[in-house]
Amino acid sequence: MSLFRGNNRSNYVKSQLEEMHSEIAPLTKKSMIFTFIAIPLLFSSIFNLYFLITYAPSNAEIGMMVLIFCVTGAVGMAFFKESKYYNKEIHNTSFEYIEKRIKKSEVINDYSKEKYLDQLHSEPYKSVAIFLEFLQQEENTNKHLGK
Repeated sequence: MSLFRGNNRSNYVKSQLEEMHSEIAPLTKKSMIFTFIAIPLLFSSIFNLYFLITYAPSNAEIGMMVLIFCVTGAVGMAFFKESKYYNKEIHNTSFEYIEKRIKKSEVINDYSKEKYLDQLHSEPYKSVAIFLEFLQQEENTNKHLGK
């Protein structure tokens, strides 16, 4: 994930992003596995069904093969749907982590925390960018306080 590996990020920001990544890593792994299984199943079943239906003469064997490829496609769709479910879980888990992390900060004042939380809730699709901005402000505040 290129989002977590930025060359121009400080060590503090990198460590905080790695903590978030460790929270979502199991879900990411499951999502990738389901996607890597689903896509070949779907494409091979669609490809084979197309050629069986359009070019093969119809007989009992072809009917059984069509049934097998339909079941293969259905299994592929089920895996793909499961992958989408895990992607939503990844988003929800990372959103909750960011929200908790902002709330538990002892360095940033309450006004800034509320600003970040309001921004997070109004623009959830920018959650990681908001979190990066928060971490940079937190790091700058730590430097000024000498921590």
